[in-house]
Amino acid sequence: MCIRDSNGTKEERTMCLVQRNEASPLALQVESNKALFTGFLEGLAHPYILPMLEVDFIPERQQAVIFRPISRSGSLRDCIVKCKNPRDRFEAKYQKAGNQLSIRLIRLYGRQILEALYFLRRRHVPYPHLHSGNVILDKDRKVCRLSEIENSMLGLQPRYQILLTESPAAGIVDPEVLCFGQVLYEMAVGWELQTAGILDVLPSHCYREVVDILHGIFSPTDENQLCSVKDLLVLPFFADVAIKENMKECSPSPDEREKEMLKRVKKGQAVEVSKKEKKKKEHSSKRIGVTREAESAAYHGQSVAQPKERKVKRRSPSPAEPEQAALPAPPAPAPAPAPAPAPTTM
Repeated sequence: MCIRDSNGTKEERTMCLVQRNEASPLALQVESNKALFTGFLEGLAHPYILPMLEVDFIPERQQAVIFRPISRSGSLRDCIVKCKNPRDRFEAKYQKAGNQLSIRLIRLYGRQILEALYFLRRRHVPYPHLHSGNVILDKDRKVCRLSEIENSMLGLQPRYQILLTESPAAGIVDPEVLCFGQVLYEMAVGWELQTAGILDVLPSHCYREVVDILHGIFSPTDENQLCSVKDLLVLPFFADVAIKENMKECSPSPDEREKEMLKRVKKGQAVEVSKKEKKKKEHSSKRIGVTREAESAAYHGQSVAQPKERKVKRRSPSPAEPEQAALPAPPAPAPAPAPAPAPTTM
């Protein structure tokens, strides 16, 4: 739709109506919760996340109203199927399989998607809704941006729900990484992976560099396991890609109320893995080349793909603190009064 601002210029935006699912842990009909929900989404900013210009919630209809910038380049899926008009209907656009992207575009878009996922991870925002239709392109600037970040908060089911529950790597590999593996497969092959993360036979035209990454995601072993976004970001396949966007232009960490809201959302989005024990993921900082500073520090726009060198500072021994004096003992209780003598009978 076309919107005219106060300056008289026209700006095209897309308006989305998203139905809240009953499974959503957020009671958005409460005014304070609604204000927290809309304010957080409007303030979420990152170079590789599509901004939400205006967010509102209609309690009577249980619908969220979201305005976003319009993209004439369409989505990553439109690019894969070589769609001429991204505004065509879904059934008309995706009847046939697409074509693999060039290795250059796979590395570039892969790096940008991972940077956005890493940012969301550091901001405690669950995002198991990644798929190629949610990656919005700007072909002129060679930039892709993630959209529909609000889906988890509204209790919507992920597109790859079967993958997140039935994949052999479920419970071992982070949900965002499994979804990224699907997107990576689609970029390198030209169509979606039809099985639940089971790589029996890969198409012969799939790039050899991508094959090893896909096996590290969907079939992790001690020698090759890519369980987190951080593991993927430090791979030379993605880390050596030059990006021109300023990674420091991002929103600050959520406050305590927002963290509590996101914690409830993440708890509601927890995926139960049946008949499978969740393995402990022990990532060796030495093996993947990430400093402990990058592991523990909060996200401030620094990508782990370019870790800083660790500086060891010697601390001077702190003077011994004087021993605290013992608290005075409480006074002894007063003796109980002697009982009165019993009356004598005549």
